[in-house]
Amino acid sequence: MRTGTYVKEGMVQAALGRFPSTDFTVIDREAIVSFGSQPEKDACKGELAAKWLNALHRADPPAWWKTKPTKLGDECDVLAVSSRGEVLAIEVKPHTASDKDVAWSVLQAGMYADLFQLWADHAGGKAHEVLHDMAGQRNRIGLSGRAGIQVAAPIKVRPVVALDRRAAQSAKQKLAAVCAHLASAGLAADLDVRQVNLVGRLDPIT
Repeated sequence: MRTGTYVKEGMVQAALGRFPSTDFTVIDREAIVSFGSQPEKDACKGELAAKWLNALHRADPPAWWKTKPTKLGDECDVLAVSSRGEVLAIEVKPHTASDKDVAWSVLQAGMYADLFQLWADHAGGKAHEVLHDMAGQRNRIGLSGRAGIQVAAPIKVRPVVALDRRAAQSAKQKLAAVCAHLASAGLAADLDVRQVNLVGRLDPIT
């Protein structure tokens, strides 16, 4: 089952990279921030994840709230740059994903955005150079039809959830509930949740 889910997720990621969007340019898939050492990585990930996981406390949670995660990953499904120059850290969920995985996807998107924001803040001007080089490399090997990107200064990284439009309504409702709870806790205010089809077009969730 997990293998099938990963295949479906890869199909959606690939579609996002191929779609000739005017809103964003994909610059990498399965992107990870590197650290100087494993202890440094563990400490940083633990601190950032705690911000999201600790915010999930509720006095009166619904039964499904018990499925909340206890840890968060660091491999961003899709890294892109918007037409406004924002860096987009995108978590992709195929229609085969469980309600649980869809519901908590916002946490993963937030974690990715925090990691890349931290990297951009510490890298300074070097971050712009790296992002432009990544976009140029994808263009040279034929994975992008766009030769250049414009990254705003200072760099702003925004979390995005790209949900397969065929996902169950129950999954979408749970995702909306998690988003509302995080918003009440002052988190994910800049989150963008979109539905995506198999040709890679992103549309607002309706």
